[in-house]
Parts: sequence; structure tokens; C-alpha cells
Amino acid sequence: MSGDIASAALRPCPREEVSLYDRSPRSFETRLSKQLHQVESSENVFRREFKAVRHVLLELGACASDLVWRRTLLQTDTGRSLRKGYDASVNDVELTVRDIIKNCVFSMPNLDPSSRGFNVTPKFARLMQILKSCEPYGESFRGIVFGLFIYNYHE
Repeated sequence: MSGDIASAALRPCPREEVSLYDRSPRSFETRLSKQLHQVESSENVFRREFKAVRHVLLELGACASDLVWRRTLLQTDTGRSLRKGYDASVNDVELTVRDIIKNCVFSMPNLDPSSRGFNVTPKFARLMQILKSCEPYGESFRGIVFGLFIYNYHE
């Protein structure tokens, strides 16, 4: 029993860290979203997706924002659509959006804020720095990330 107590005393205690970060310097639209806006400027067919993309862009950055569109493509390819009961123009918009997304080259997150291709928010970059600092723990690392991210994608 005393050996268990001694080994417990040698183990590192859990550490709580609250990390501050800078807000995104500006809001912009990604090249992919601009292309999709040209096809569907009214945002009637993909209203939820456009709303989600704008929110994710502010919170996580351009890389994640474009990945929301990729998820949309996966959903439409697995049967969520073509939207039944709509006229042919809606289905044409959906097919065009699907083709644009399918032909898009998606980039990986670029965490270097001095790089021209920086495509994440400072908040996301800071989280990745913190997680990277835990790399020496290897497979024994256990962590919980709490964050406030309120968004109902299915509104």
C-alpha cells in the first residue's frame, strides 16, 4: 500500500492551463466560398452551410471553413440530396456546388502566423502550440480541452 502512495506522489499532477489568444484580425471569405456565392448568391439552397461556414471561419479559420464545404459534399454524395420537391433550378444549383467542391484542392492547416498561407485563427494556432508542447508525453498523454463553441449546424 505504501508503494502505491509513493508512486502516486512521483507522478505529475494534472495541470490546468487557461490560454489567452488574440481575436482573428479580420473576417474574409475564402476563394471557395466566393466561387459558391457566385453560383448561389441568395443562399437559399445552402443556407445552413453558408451560415456554418461564416461561423467556422471566425472561430477556426479558412482551412476549417473550407472543410465545412467538403463535409457538405460528402453529405450530398451519401444521399442527403438531391432535394426532393424542389424545381430543377435548385437541383442545378446543388449539382454545380457539388462539382465546384469536388474539384477544389483543400489545404492542410498552416500554423505559421508569419506565413502568407496562414489559414487558421490565432485561437486554433494557440491550441495546437499547447498540444504540441505535450508531445513528449507520447502515448501516455491524456488531456481534455474545454471550449465554448455554440453553434447548431441543423438550424
